[in-house]
Amino acid sequence: MAFVEPFDEMDTTHRIVTRQSSDVKDWDETGQLTVENRVVDSVLGYGDAIHLSVNAGKFDRTETKLERVDESRKIFAGSKPEYRAVLPRDGDIVRSALAVTPGNTDEWSNRLFTLNEFAIISEDDRLYRSVPHHGHIREVDASGRISHRSNSNGFGEFVPSRNE
Repeated sequence: MAFVEPFDEMDTTHRIVTRQSSDVKDWDETGQLTVENRVVDSVLGYGDAIHLSVNAGKFDRTETKLERVDESRKIFAGSKPEYRAVLPRDGDIVRSALAVTPGNTDEWSNRLFTLNEFAIISEDDRLYRSVPHHGHIREVDASGRISHRSNSNGFGEFVPSRNE
């Protein structure tokens, strides 16, 4: 769960927190994974790429579709396989890899435990970081690029923090 330079330094401006009762499933409308996927979808538009660290041979949603990153281009410290999706080109592949069909416990288990961590990056900065099996590690760095506001349906959205 560590990064290599320069990705090891990140200012966390927002943390994604969900408080759900025991009868709410992660894939429900207010469940942990559904909420996180909404945030990821919002942040994808600001990133250049997303890196995914996975257990070898276990997360087939990315291994056959995305570029495997060699050691010199990894952003995660460690020996687990790492894949890179170029944004916006590979955005749909990423959304599909992170999606969990309601009631599908195999997809749920893969999303939480086979996908070790992922990060949305822009050049040499992290915009979003998640360690799916650790619900407390869902971090956004919105300093200087994006800020958060609530929209009319009660869910958040990310918008540019500077006038462009």
